Amino acid sequence: MCLSWYFVLKISLKWDLDTIKTKMEPLFYFVSIFMAIFLPSYCLSKNMIHSVKDNSFCRIAPDHSSCNYSNDKIFFDYEQELFDEYDYVQNIFINYRYCNSGLIAVAMTIIIWTIRRQNGKIKAVENRRERDDDDDDYNEDDLPDMQ
Repeated sequence: MCLSWYFVLKISLKWDLDTIKTKMEPLFYFVSIFMAIFLPSYCLSKNMIHSVKDNSFCRIAPDHSSCNYSNDKIFFDYEQELFDEYDYVQNIFINYRYCNSGLIAVAMTIIIWTIRRQNGKIKAVENRRERDDDDDDYNEDDLPDMQ
């Protein structure tokens, strides 16, 4: 996401490298480091990362290793609170992924639109040059007599 927005700034908005380095790179670093360190650390501190029965990878899931699956209402309420917290954290990750994908899609659309617009300008200039070159062709018979 950060790389795609870097290209938006460079290609579409024509920012120079020093401006991008001073204004936007710190924001890019903060977002990347925050999402890569804070959210997984939070999940680990709350003991939310466990293996799932039908998946070979660990992910955000409740720990069912000590479940006795009784019909006791107190246990059910505890389980419901546990699932609510997992749902909340999973929604944060899912919304982050959707926002990230959406920002990438918007950035790529802006880049493609800019390149197509620039391509159209280049073709218009080439066509104008060809027309000007065709107008410059002359015939010696068309020249006035210089006597």
